[in-house]
Amino acid sequence: MPTPRSVPARIPVSAEEQAQIVYSEAAQDFERRLGNFLVHHPPVVQFVHDLIGRLWNLVQDEAPHLLTRFGTRDPHRAGAVGNDLAVLRSTMESGNLREQMAMLWNGHDNALFDVLFDRVSVYPAEIESERRDRRAVADVDAIRQLPVREPDIVPPLSPRERDFSGIPDSDAVVWRPAPTAMDYPLASGLHLAGTRTGALISTGTSGSTYFLLGTAEDLSLRTGTPVRMGLMRLALLGNLLATRTHTFHEVMSSARLWDTERDGRYGLRYADNWGRYRFLAPIDEETLRRDVARDGLFPDEIAFAQGHPWGIRDHVQPEGTVRDGLRSRPARESGERPGLDTEASVSAGPGAPTGVVSAPPVRGAPEDGRMAALREALRPDLLHAVRPWEGSFDEEVARLRNILQRGGSRSIVFGNWEEAPVWVVKVDETNSLGWFDRYFRPLPDGPSFAHGPVASIDIGHSGALVGPSLSALLSLDREATEGTKLAYCDMGPGYDFTNLFTRSVPW
Repeated sequence: MPTPRSVPARIPVSAEEQAQIVYSEAAQDFERRLGNFLVHHPPVVQFVHDLIGRLWNLVQDEAPHLLTRFGTRDPHRAGAVGNDLAVLRSTMESGNLREQMAMLWNGHDNALFDVLFDRVSVYPAEIESERRDRRAVADVDAIRQLPVREPDIVPPLSPRERDFSGIPDSDAVVWRPAPTAMDYPLASGLHLAGTRTGALISTGTSGSTYFLLGTAEDLSLRTGTPVRMGLMRLALLGNLLATRTHTFHEVMSSARLWDTERDGRYGLRYADNWGRYRFLAPIDEETLRRDVARDGLFPDEIAFAQGHPWGIRDHVQPEGTVRDGLRSRPARESGERPGLDTEASVSAGPGAPTGVVSAPPVRGAPEDGRMAALREALRPDLLHAVRPWEGSFDEEVARLRNILQRGGSRSIVFGNWEEAPVWVVKVDETNSLGWFDRYFRPLPDGPSFAHGPVASIDIGHSGALVGPSLSALLSLDREATEGTKLAYCDMGPGYDFTNLFTRSVPW
């Protein structure tokens, strides 16, 4: 049974503080065991196998030239097998859960699902604001060289993974667990909130959970067949715990956020308090106690046995309550039973097939007169690439941070054709944007046309279109999406903006 870390006698530590230390250590142990359990849990493994097969078949039918986007050239990603089509097909057919979940993430990261489902993936405001506190780990280059060894990998490493990421003459792979590259300061809001409820914090609320739940929902919408979101959450949780990417709290709170945006129709509830590990539908508490909990005890019970000052009934609460000091109070009223997983077909909108959620209407962008003039002045081959900004300037800048996902991504931002465009560049991997004029001189206050109609051409780090522009191009010409890098890769610092127009410009 875990015991508290030794504390110097000169620092007074209360019984409650000691219990919190014990709880944290027991929670880390529980989460490791839970990840190992879930990646072998037959219903979860079968669910992931079926899901990746359905997505593969859909891409094969609608855009077979994009199948390699299920892969990656980055050997540092857990579960990566490369981007050879034959290897990817083998992984789809018989890969382990980690390999197949990596294919899902690659599909998102390579904009495959944005293209397939005609969408743009944008972080919600809650995650976007949280990411501002994220920082790179000091001496990251040295830390990243620490190998992940085969005896520590669950499920066991496959030959495909070993061939792509293995270190020659070694039992290690070159994977880079996310916590070795980024973290949150202890003074951040994320950590401070976690201390109130016992939540473990690592790399922040899981963006991959948020986006891939949406992919599962989009698949249901497209194919007319329901997806069991409770199992999807378990698959994400198991993989992200086993690969040390996120904590239980970071996955569960992300799933709850995603579901809340849909009025809770999928029942992805989360008990953000000291009893969190008891509630994980569709797995019941007794199964978790028997198959996961060490010696049949949850972390709160281990802390209680070590002199925990709280009564178990006082701090173990169903979803909708939080532990605040020595009191437990409802976070909001809820008439639903805790831990109940809604696995039935989701409610359908008018005219939708049974088991399918109707997609929300797409808001059209009004065509301002100045925007119409801009379109007339641009080269015809660029018209499909221009994205009008529909919201307020600040809202669209926040959206742009999500569209430009990697360092080196950039946008050419227009006020109208009579004003020189400016650059917005994703400076690094910390979600920072830099504004620059046409000579690539910094614009610390942003462009002068910030309060008028604005549009942009959004270009990824590889030189291809990204975001809504890429989706629009697909609707015009599916084959052309593969050539967008050739069309836009030269549009970088030093580019002559006059080449964008068919008219002489006044600047």
